[in-house]
Amino acid sequence: MKEFHCILQTKGGIGKSVAAAWLAQYLLNQGRAILAIECDQSNRTLSRYQRLQTERLDLLDKDQQIDRRRFDALMERLVDDTEPTVIMDNGQASFVPLTQYLVECDALSLLEEAGRQSYVHCVVTGGQLGPSTLSGLEQILAAFVDSAHVVVWRNGHFGPIDDEAYQKIVEASGAELREPVHLDRWSKPFEDDVQEMLQRFLTFEEAIHSPDVGLMTRQRLTMVQRRLFGEIQFAVSMEPLEAAHA
Repeated sequence: MKEFHCILQTKGGIGKSVAAAWLAQYLLNQGRAILAIECDQSNRTLSRYQRLQTERLDLLDKDQQIDRRRFDALMERLVDDTEPTVIMDNGQASFVPLTQYLVECDALSLLEEAGRQSYVHCVVTGGQLGPSTLSGLEQILAAFVDSAHVVVWRNGHFGPIDDEAYQKIVEASGAELREPVHLDRWSKPFEDDVQEMLQRFLTFEEAIHSPDVGLMTRQRLTMVQRRLFGEIQFAVSMEPLEAAHA
């Protein structure tokens, strides 16, 4: 079964595009053909990774509502069996109209009937933006818990996540979430290497095999990649968690 991965959240600047880029890299690392789509009208991040060959798609019209013709054309492509695994990165402005449109049209059920499983990825943070991202998670679970796998990316770079509030939201939704992906802070040498890679819009493979990168930097990036890709595998695997951990 082919897949549709949609990255959604109510806030910008919390790591959505980083999550989309690393998810795309994991899928490529697994030998999967991908189509990366960037729908964030205010920021260009995913499309700056040359290796990912990302398409730009403006889903919103001048009134900041979903452009029906563009969205319907996208759905036609997703239903088409010739399209590979699709990763769609969305901006803050499209969160509400896109969520409403997907629910009103029962779009994800249509994709499942066509043989494409849907995943909705939500980044949750701590710190000042924490309550807003938890609210976004609550809205995502309410909208998609019955039609998609919801994958949480826990970004600890903004401060500790309110685990009590997080658990209340998940329990109230009745969702059985898969393992989250952790975007934790590493020690300074690791963080410096990752940040330099992100600033240059390089994939892990490009950075690790770059002739400009030293031996220990390659070692640290390889360690980060291995841990990150392992967590993504648990989060998006179609097999039961017990089997994944066996």
